[in-house]
Amino acid sequence: MELKEQKSSHIFSKLGQFKNLEIIFLFLTKEIFSYYASLKNLNNFYTNMYPQNLIENSIIPYSFNGMEKDNEIKGEGNSYTTEFRLLDTRVGRWLSIDQLASKFPMLTPYQLSSNNPILNVDLDGLEGVSYRVIKTDELTGEVTAIKRVIEVDIHLAVNKRGTNGAYSERSAKRIKALMISKYNSSGYLDEAGLPVEFKLNFIDFDPKVTEPLKLAGSKQNDRTPTNYSINTIDTEGNPIVEPYGTLTDVIMFQETVPKDGSFALNEIKIDPDRGIYSFGHTECHELSHFLLSALGQSIQSPNIEDDHEFGGWMQYGTHTTDADTGETLNIEGVDFSFSKKTFDSIINSVPRIDDKEEVK
Repeated sequence: MELKEQKSSHIFSKLGQFKNLEIIFLFLTKEIFSYYASLKNLNNFYTNMYPQNLIENSIIPYSFNGMEKDNEIKGEGNSYTTEFRLLDTRVGRWLSIDQLASKFPMLTPYQLSSNNPILNVDLDGLEGVSYRVIKTDELTGEVTAIKRVIEVDIHLAVNKRGTNGAYSERSAKRIKALMISKYNSSGYLDEAGLPVEFKLNFIDFDPKVTEPLKLAGSKQNDRTPTNYSINTIDTEGNPIVEPYGTLTDVIMFQETVPKDGSFALNEIKIDPDRGIYSFGHTECHELSHFLLSALGQSIQSPNIEDDHEFGGWMQYGTHTTDADTGETLNIEGVDFSFSKKTFDSIINSVPRIDDKEEVK
């Protein structure tokens, strides 16, 4: 990177005009990358730090945050698309507002990743975990519900060799595909007869770099307001009703634990030994615990039940072994399926947010 003296005087003469540190940062970013960067295959950075072309003439359709480039809208690399909104990379803003904007008055309704795309990942502009996808007739205004989506962010421990509690890259690929398939192949419908999509957003992290428990702790205060509610009291002891805040992030990693897996708040630990259960069984079991954790917590889902009695992958299997050799003689009760009872309870448990309009 080569600096030119005449340009540096231009930059620093401008800084006195700005009192906001964020504006100064954005200004410097634009100036530096616009005037001084000279890299052969890395170009077109904008003020929001989006790399446009990491490889010249790239045919790869996906780029920053895993979003798909839509070059037909505003030119090469200037527009990304997700399931619900379009992003203009030149200004780092969405084309349409966030439907949860009224619940987050401190943020612009067009913001991306809470205005910090370096530290945060924006997943389809979503802040909640359960919602309907709807379609509105342009002529009549009639609203038609298309499907229900249950969405969760799964931070999965992954590194190349599967060390320090991580899945190997190969195992991670398998577990992601298997869990998505298992959760979405039942064909069950919600209480209104809508098909249900379980959208599992896997976000890899290396436990050698980021400790799983620290990551889980950092996410425990990230609660999203929902359309569900709870009974509580104010500072003077008066009963009030408040929105139920839900956790949307769960951290999954491997560790030796009893009964092949454990779940606590937003931590899922999977015993790599797996015992009598096949690959993926315990992961589906523990994720269901997370999705069922709002049962009994909100006014809309008051029932508290022993979810190990729901059947399918929620029930425990049993096995008998030879007393002398330790060899397994018989296995019973192992059922790697998504039971209707588990499905219905998840539909009732997962807190809901506002409908999302279908993207055409």
